Amino acid sequence: MATINLDYFAGLFDGEGSVSINLRNDGFQTVAGRIAIAMTHPIVMELPTAFGCGSTHAQNRKTKSGLQVYIWSVQDRKELLRFLPTLIPLLRVKKQQASLLFDFCSHLSITDSGKGKKLSPEEKAYRKTFVQRCKELNGSL
Repeated sequence: MATINLDYFAGLFDGEGSVSINLRNDGFQTVAGRIAIAMTHPIVMELPTAFGCGSTHAQNRKTKSGLQVYIWSVQDRKELLRFLPTLIPLLRVKKQQASLLFDFCSHLSITDSGKGKKLSPEEKAYRKTFVQRCKELNGSL
C-alpha cells in the first residue's frame, strides 16, 4: 500500500474532490453531507485505510477512453467530524465548502434527536440553509 501524504491529498481534493450537502427526497426531508473524490487511478481504493474513514467503489461507468472510475466518499457524520478538521487547514479551493460541511455536521450532533424523530419546521428550514449555501459555494445555482 502506498503512503498518502495529506498535503498532497488536499491539493488533489481541491482539484478533483467534491463537497455536498443535499436534501434527500426520502419522504423525511433528510439533509445529508458528504465529501468525495473520483479518479481513474486505483490509489483511491486505498484512502479508507490511509485515512481511517470513508468507503470506496469502482463505478459501473468508464471514461470515454475506457478507464475505470474509482470513488472514495465519506458520508458518516462522525467520520466527517473527525477527518475534516485535519483536511480543512490544508485546503484552498474547497475550504469554505468543507468548513460549511463541518459546521453542518456539528449542528446535527447538537440538535439531532435520533432517527425517526420529527423535526420542527424551523429546524428543517435551518438545515435547508446549509444546502443552499453549499450550492452557492459550489457555483451550482
